Amino acid sequence: ETQTSLSLSKEEGGYYNSIYAIQLGLLTVLPLFLKMTVDRGLRDGIQYTLSTLLQGSWAFNIFTMATKGYNYMRALIFGQAQYIATERGYVLQNASMVVLYGLYAKSHLYNGMELLFYLVLFHTHTSLPKSILYSWSVWMFALSIVISPWWFSPQATNLFWMQHSWMDWRRWIDGNFPHPKVSNGSWKNWHAHMLANWREMLSPWYKLCVTGTSGIGRIVLALVCIASMHGNVQIDGVPQVAQFHVNALRMFFAASATMAVCVAYYITMRSKALARGPWLAFPEQLWKLSVYRGAVRVLLVLVWFGFFAIFMYEEAEGVSSGRTLTMTLLGCIAWNSVIIESWVMIGNRDINHIFDFLMPSPPPPKGQEPPLRTWRHHVAKPSILFIRSWLQRLRDFADFWFCELDKMVGAIIFGILFIISLLPIASMQAVLIWNEAFSDVMIQRVAVQECVTE
Repeated sequence: ETQTSLSLSKEEGGYYNSIYAIQLGLLTVLPLFLKMTVDRGLRDGIQYTLSTLLQGSWAFNIFTMATKGYNYMRALIFGQAQYIATERGYVLQNASMVVLYGLYAKSHLYNGMELLFYLVLFHTHTSLPKSILYSWSVWMFALSIVISPWWFSPQATNLFWMQHSWMDWRRWIDGNFPHPKVSNGSWKNWHAHMLANWREMLSPWYKLCVTGTSGIGRIVLALVCIASMHGNVQIDGVPQVAQFHVNALRMFFAASATMAVCVAYYITMRSKALARGPWLAFPEQLWKLSVYRGAVRVLLVLVWFGFFAIFMYEEAEGVSSGRTLTMTLLGCIAWNSVIIESWVMIGNRDINHIFDFLMPSPPPPKGQEPPLRTWRHHVAKPSILFIRSWLQRLRDFADFWFCELDKMVGAIIFGILFIISLLPIASMQAVLIWNEAFSDVMIQRVAVQECVTE
């Protein structure tokens, strides 16, 4: 990397760095090619290797390595000993969105979607041809861990199956999914199950470290947005050294306003009028609820933009308002997402037992004289109960926004699958996989029959 930055041009450095993409499952086919060449000959070795690459084996290898890494990490943190089924029907049976999302959302999809977001953000601020040269290998990795579960699931891009999968997905989110053993039966149970170890087995300090590690990319993004809010232009009357502090203060107020809008959205969506639960008894009226909710979303977005225009925006010569708005919005989303992620780690142990050492002693059995009431009864107990109730509210608020996140991620995945369904890519991949497997079986049967007849 040092040699690239010092002695090579940007274009040459891009080619040099893109060589590392070969490690994403491409270079590992060399031993396979040599083995197949020795066993079957050069032509069959080349044909088998190329068909393996076209079928997407490199993407499957990346996905499986990410799966192993995630489970290895969980085993190191929590300890893990369980039987993992071999799933012999993995590529033989179609799996719905509920099954695949429940298996891979926390381990693959969140990270993959965040990486795709960073890539899109990177390309919007760079020259497209050169930026693709630098980042195409990262695109391969991100798409591999996001799309692989559906790419290797038969009929995943079939419109009929997508429609049924979408209906199951909505029922799972709403909590009326008819199969209680599939992904814990509902999003609420699945979410609590997936976070149970993180919430109950880690200390508060460890949770803070986990949140910081998970959100390091968003923290860096927020700092970059603060520093580059006005580009290279200096604000009139503000020294250059103090400009970062001024931008940070503005970002703080903008993030606070964004959090207030999020709270208003949370309260509105959980109100009796807009809560989805009561409307499920009238499925023919759900479109009205979607309209009402959409109107609330538009209204709150307009409120945020109005707050930004009145209180946050300051015109600077040479800086477009779009740049300031984009940097402020990205910074607010980054900061608030890290805060919400820290709140979702609050466990039942934290809620029920925080500051137990300050609580008064339990009341004695009947017949014994109660102890004198002290500051623990008058001050500590009400304060601690108040803190515990707010911890519960903060976790409920974070759970709500994680549900919104899963809705958005699911919608993006369905959108990608719909686009793929319009192209002949999926059918070509299915032909490569299933026809080759079928031909291999027939060749083996013919060979066995020839040996028997001879």
